[in-house]
Amino acid sequence: MKLSAHELSTISPDVLRIGGYFCGLYFAAYLLGKLSQFFMLKWNPYKTSMFAFDTPWYYELKGKLSAQQDAQIIKLSCLQDGVLYYGFLEDFYLDKDGQLDRLALSDVSRRTINDDDDNEQSDREQRYYPIKGDRLILKYGDISNVNIEYLYLTRLNSPSETLAHDVQSE
Repeated sequence: MKLSAHELSTISPDVLRIGGYFCGLYFAAYLLGKLSQFFMLKWNPYKTSMFAFDTPWYYELKGKLSAQQDAQIIKLSCLQDGVLYYGFLEDFYLDKDGQLDRLALSDVSRRTINDDDDNEQSDREQRYYPIKGDRLILKYGDISNVNIEYLYLTRLNSPSETLAHDVQSE
């Protein structure tokens, strides 16, 4: 559809208002989307929630499984090319489709999976070797499998007695 010269001259004084209207509309839509996302995660933060987002890795790796299972600490065991990495989950990254892309672990130890072939029970310190560094980044596409260990902090008699070493695994 082509506008005539008369129609163009009619709307030309209002071009800034029309442009401002569309910019304001896009900005309001963005803000409403972000606000609804914030409130959905605040009021329905668990994987089992009725309005949970379709991002299962988010809920698994945040430890937000249900109201009864809300893990504070998460440890991962990741098998990559015959080497088992074991450490605390620091962060994770999703790709544009919401699929898991990378895992960031801290306090990581490693060992080859072949160390499991013998039936001898040896100490963890003898089988695992610490990796120097603050964070180890593993690409999810290179990982064969992931084992997730959820740890829950428990409170002692008084609120000031919550200790990090007082962790129970479920």
